[in-house]
Amino acid sequence: MPDDIADALLKLWAASTAPVPLTDHVEQLTGHPARPFTVWADQHAGAFRA
Repeated sequence: MPDDIADALLKLWAASTAPVPLTDHVEQLTGHPARPFTVWADQHAGAFRA
């Protein structure tokens, strides 16, 4: 990614202080509640090991 694009994205993200509204879309689509990425990563770590 070009430096100027990365810089612009970082400035945009830094300026975005409003919280993102939470939804239940994951549960509606999958039938299971959402889980943190860290939980998913721990459960699937073996798939990324040689």
